[in-house]
Amino acid sequence: MSNNERHVNTPPQADWTSRELTANNIDIRDTDEAEFFGAPLAVLEAGNDSLEKRGIHKPGEDVPESESDTTVALLQRLDSTVRSIGGEDVVMDSLAADLLLALGCETDDTVVRTRERLWLTMCGQQVALTVDVCLVDANSEILLLVQGSALTRSATSDPEAHVVACAIAAFQLNSRKRERESSEEALYIWCVPAIVMIGAFPVFYKIKVTKDLDLGVRIGRYPIRTTVVQRYTPDVPSRDIVQGEGGMKLLEDGKIVLRWYRAFRRFVLQPSACAIQPGVLAK
Repeated sequence: MSNNERHVNTPPQADWTSRELTANNIDIRDTDEAEFFGAPLAVLEAGNDSLEKRGIHKPGEDVPESESDTTVALLQRLDSTVRSIGGEDVVMDSLAADLLLALGCETDDTVVRTRERLWLTMCGQQVALTVDVCLVDANSEILLLVQGSALTRSATSDPEAHVVACAIAAFQLNSRKRERESSEEALYIWCVPAIVMIGAFPVFYKIKVTKDLDLGVRIGRYPIRTTVVQRYTPDVPSRDIVQGEGGMKLLEDGKIVLRWYRAFRRFVLQPSACAIQPGVLAK
């Protein structure tokens, strides 16, 4: 049996795990800072269009120190909340949404939403998914996905696999909207920026969804090409926060993490910047 005749042997379900990723030929690969962002952060921040001067600030205007401190304080509050209450969904979603607002992701043309319901067509059936936080544009197309790690759904929930499933559902939604409401062609390829948050600590993803992957998921057919999801896990002094064993107790930790959040914001404000080189996308 050839690859394009191989069928996915997993039932349609909302709680994706590594099993669904493997069944749909999806490979998550770690990348370094320069590969993920296109250049080292020091280089990006040194440019005239520095990521420190984007979003709600005019070009050339420095981000006020008080604003940086406020955002760092929000990161620390989010992190301490996870450790104190175990990551109650409603509270965590609200704080994550506040973080996107503080980073300037919401503009006149975009809005931050929490607990957004998405429908994924999988193996010929409709499966309901919920993403913790997302950013949508004026046409209600999804631009960014944020998923918390402290899920209360089930012990087997996998936030990384879940956010990939949500990215495919977002691709399907955006493609339908373009065809039906904007008279545009359906999407052929789209790179979805996403974040899985462990407390306030981010793990960043660039999820390339193609028409081939979408079709495979829809009809339950193993995609011919491997979909490569790029993952970047920031390296900070307090590495224990990655495992959730501690928190960002030092102000410096928060400032370091904030740099990556701001760098990642570029993929939201400039979707074309999220593009991945073809050689990285598939094998």
